[in-house]
Amino acid sequence: MPRDFLDLAEEMGLMTPIGQWVLAEACSFAARLRDGVRDSVLPGVAVNLSARQFHQAFLAEGVARVLQESGLAASSLVLEIAESVVMEDVQAAASGLQALADLGVRLTIDDFGTGFSSVAHLRRFPVHDVKIDESLVAGLGSGLDEDVIVAAMVGLASALDYTVGAEGVERGDQVARLKTLGCDVAQGAFFAAPAPPDDIYRSLSRVVPAGIAVPDARMLPAASGGQPD
Repeated sequence: MPRDFLDLAEEMGLMTPIGQWVLAEACSFAARLRDGVRDSVLPGVAVNLSARQFHQAFLAEGVARVLQESGLAASSLVLEIAESVVMEDVQAAASGLQALADLGVRLTIDDFGTGFSSVAHLRRFPVHDVKIDESLVAGLGSGLDEDVIVAAMVGLASALDYTVGAEGVERGDQVARLKTLGCDVAQGAFFAAPAPPDDIYRSLSRVVPAGIAVPDARMLPAASGGQPD
């Protein structure tokens, strides 16, 4: 699993080439998927950027090159950057995010609720979505402070006109609580387990008739399943 090697890769200075490879593979697969599942409107592919990737020079140029080589439309790519990363240097982060936004990709602040961001800082970022950290989602409905914190974050993000997502959703009661709080999007094992690309392709090819859009995990009920990001 990524958690077993990413910290070591970061220490060894390998995150940039690994991240670039992941980005290229994800975009290439998403482009092939759109070509193969005919006449459907598929959700975009989301790729996390590490701190080292985000701070590298010419990041936007590298993303543009991957999009061109893969043939994937910029609007189909979502780049996720951790809140703690963008809060390290707000001015530099705003500039880097703007360069990516100018390409036409969607931008998400990941691990929202862990970086102590303020409204003033958030308004400087040209982001489209925020994703609430799984550590907060895990405590929903348990009588702890997480319900109050998540409710406050959903309210803040909605006021700034962001789409609000939640990660690490594993139970139906979490989905119900997130719906009540006004969360827009969710991902996690409750909807679908990680799967190899070929399995995803076969699944979509079976369940998506021509002209029918695939839902993008918009708070689907348990019986309907869902999509991984």
